[in-house]
Amino acid sequence: MGGAWPEVVILGGGFAGLAAARVLERARVPYLLLDARNHHLFQPLLYQVATGFLEGPAVAYPLRALLRRGRFLLGRVERVDLEGKRLLLEGGDALPYRFLVVATGSLPSDLGVPGVREHALFLKTLGQALRVRYRLLEALEKAARRGRPLDLLVVGGGPTGVELAGALAEFLRYTLPRDFPEVPAGTVTLLEAGPRLLSAFRPALGRYAEEALAQLGVRVRLGAQVAEVG
Repeated sequence: MGGAWPEVVILGGGFAGLAAARVLERARVPYLLLDARNHHLFQPLLYQVATGFLEGPAVAYPLRALLRRGRFLLGRVERVDLEGKRLLLEGGDALPYRFLVVATGSLPSDLGVPGVREHALFLKTLGQALRVRYRLLEALEKAARRGRPLDLLVVGGGPTGVELAGALAEFLRYTLPRDFPEVPAGTVTLLEAGPRLLSAFRPALGRYAEEALAQLGVRVRLGAQVAEVG
């Protein structure tokens, strides 16, 4: 590939990859950031895209604009040649490096629950957020034709689940009567397998979240572990 051999290659343009880039910039170390997308996705706001409160571009920032001193390369890695210190890219190119920072993030897990992959909707990427939105609107149109309420279920009491459940409740409370007056009021239920919400944070924050969701009309069920999705 053309260009000088980068001192450091950062694989991934998420939060960890950008944090590594900032450290290298302060140390004035040359680097190249490689990602399969040309934008950084601000995942904490995906729930607002899923519920229609934000459009996709509002949570997708061009990576080239975020890098102050480093270079950016759009590409997908097929294999890492550790011995030769090369990244083998899709299409046949090879990218050499001296030091490699792997910050590729994670994938959603089905936790071994049967039916999750086939029937549940994940919320990890922009495409998945838009899919949730389209499925929500599709379900609302069906409910409008039948004159039936729309009941929504969110599984997982972490930050994304709590925020999504709250946004869905606000959607049903404020947007539904205006845009779908023929659809009766439905419910939003949040299931969490553990004993409290937001288990990664202080217990007081979990209690506050549960009270706030209750005020929005969300039904929170703790200790509710999903056995199968059909």
